[in-house]
Parts: sequence; C-alpha cells; structure tokens
Amino acid sequence: MKLKLLALALVLGATTAATTASAQDVNGFFLQGSLGSASSTANDFDDEVTSFQFNGGYRWGVFGLEAGYVDFDGFEGENNNFDLEADISGFTLGGNVRTSFADGWYLGARAGAFFWEGDADTVVPSSTSPTSFLVVRQDVDNTDFYAGVSVGYDFNEQFSVGVAYDYFGPEDDEVSLEANVLSIVGELRF
Repeated sequence: MKLKLLALALVLGATTAATTASAQDVNGFFLQGSLGSASSTANDFDDEVTSFQFNGGYRWGVFGLEAGYVDFDGFEGENNNFDLEADISGFTLGGNVRTSFADGWYLGARAGAFFWEGDADTVVPSSTSPTSFLVVRQDVDNTDFYAGVSVGYDFNEQFSVGVAYDYFGPEDDEVSLEANVLSIVGELRF
C-alpha cells in the first residue's frame, strides 16, 4: 500500500510541476521503448527480472495519451520449500505529462490502467505417492493501475533518452506481484 501511495504522490507531483513549468510546444505522435530491471517482493516472491515496454501515443503540448505493452521475465519465489515461478505481461492505456525544465532536459509522469495476465507454476508432492510430484499451474488476469515518473534529455526535436521509475500493481485473489521497474527509455517523435 505504501508503494501505491508513493507512486501516486510522484505522479501528482510531476503533474503539478509540468503544469506550472513552461510548456513544450510539441504536438504529435511518439513511440517509446524501454529496457529495465523489475523487482517484486510481494507474497512469496523476492526477485529481480528483466522487463521491457513499448508505448505509443499522441501529445498535445505537455499532455498526452498512451497505449503500450509490458512484459516481465519469470519472477521466482518459494512457498513452504516449493519453488514458484510467475510470468506477468499485459497492455497499458493511460495519460502522460512531459515538460522541459532546463535546456534540453525533460520531466515526465504517467498513469493509467494495466490490463494484465499471468501464470504461476509450482511443483508439489503428489497425494498418491510421496516420491512423485505434480506441476500446478494457475492462470489469472485482471485490470489494475500503473504509474511512473521519468527524467531525461532531448537530443533534438525527434529523439530523447531518459531514466524512468514505474510501478505496476498486478493483484488478484490468487496472485499478487506488485513490480517496481527502473529502466532506460528511448523516445522517437514525429
């Protein structure tokens, strides 16, 4: 819960800064790609994995809309000495703000809905024989939220590179895998 409040506070703070700072006169489409490290300590998982994201959208000045795809490599954990593995991926739909705060530097924030699906696997002993094991698989999907902030540098009107922190909150009755992602982001505008 504290992470959700922190992510929301960061987004609100960046939104306030973006609306009070001088607005970029940028209207148009953008494409983003990011590669990063996602960590989760939810439930029985305490793992770091590689994540990647692709986003696209349109901006009117400092405000924009975005849609994208996020994928997390398999998170691994342990429950009662049994290994667990969970894969999470999904689509995002939300809004963003982005503004310049110094010569060439930008500050951004985003938030929206995360439409995710996941599958979790574990190996458990069979009830018929103590020496045989079964693979138990649980498939789940749900809609939760994501939020993030970023800072970076505009090399020209079409290209920028930055660093981003994003929070994704996949949670369901069967699985909870809140993920914190630190990534390198590249953006093309046209």
